[in-house]
Amino acid sequence: MTFGPFWTAARTCRTVAGVGDRPDLASLMRPTEAAATLAISRRTLSEWAHAGLLPYRETPGGHRRYPRAAVLALAEKLDHRHIELPELPPRR
Repeated sequence: MTFGPFWTAARTCRTVAGVGDRPDLASLMRPTEAAATLAISRRTLSEWAHAGLLPYRETPGGHRRYPRAAVLALAEKLDHRHIELPELPPRR
């Protein structure tokens, strides 16, 4: 039984921003899914991750995957307005 390239990439993700060493595929979200959960654009999601507001993993191909628990926790904070967003650097 083969699982395809995503399975291999997700299993070999390198750790970024303090996420654990071994990802569980069900615990990682693709950018589109994470952005939809937070009701923001993918660009904003990327900027928040770059600013350290949201941890992520990077696949060997350079694609980001976001921990489901972190995304849901941030969504909860945003719903309750208990979060202060950092000032983002200007766009290039």
